[in-house]
Amino acid sequence: MKTLLKLLIPTLVPYLIFARYTKLDDSHRHITGQLTEISLTSLMYYFWQLGVILYPILFLTQYVVVLPIWKRINRGPLRAAAYSLLWVLSASLLLSVGVSYAIWDTALGNDSLYRSIGALFGVQGMYWLINIALLFIIDLIIQRKAKRDKEKEEE
Repeated sequence: MKTLLKLLIPTLVPYLIFARYTKLDDSHRHITGQLTEISLTSLMYYFWQLGVILYPILFLTQYVVVLPIWKRINRGPLRAAAYSLLWVLSASLLLSVGVSYAIWDTALGNDSLYRSIGALFGVQGMYWLINIALLFIIDLIIQRKAKRDKEKEEE
């Protein structure tokens, strides 16, 4: 049950936040042509088109990558949060640079590349901050419940 909570809540909450934001903003529905720069609008368009496929990918990433890292760091939820955040943000930065560089149109200049990296890393960073914060909160709740149960048994 604990693992299921750590899989569902941290992936579903940021997914639903971005889904709601995408639903409220119509600017992404007017995108046509080839994208040469990543922006929040282009990410919303991508989410709007492939959102149904993205959640299973988020869920599997949480199960295969994040939770094993989280469980291996058994020195408390704060240290687990710090190390997990460091790992996923490092990977997100590398992915942001790679994807942005792959679609970058050199004619638009370096600023276009930097804006793409910033937009992609910003969205990924917010997702992972929310995700890791929720994992941290879930662990704290589980620890407090276990502590209360142990105190009740001792009485």
